[in-house]
Amino acid sequence: PPGLAREDWKIIRAVSEVLGSPLPYDTHSEVRGRMAEVCPSLIRFDAIEPANFFNVAELLASSAKPAAEPIDVSMKEMKDFYMTCQVSRASKTMAECVKAASA
Repeated sequence: PPGLAREDWKIIRAVSEVLGSPLPYDTHSEVRGRMAEVCPSLIRFDAIEPANFFNVAELLASSAKPAAEPIDVSMKEMKDFYMTCQVSRASKTMAECVKAASA
């Protein structure tokens, strides 16, 4: 409701408390400070930085422990793939197309 809105970081902080693992940030500046520690590029405005996707992937891969058993998923095949998007689900035309294709 108007007048009762909270800033995003406050909402996330409140959710963390409900989950029993409160985040250690009580002010906006503390959140920004932590963001700067984790990803300094977030505070370097007007600067283009080279992408380091491969460095990050290599770092994550080297620290990951292999799973004891292969990862398996319960859904092997997605039925009605074209209806997974909310825009498509709201479309009468897409509903007719899916119905015709499955007949």
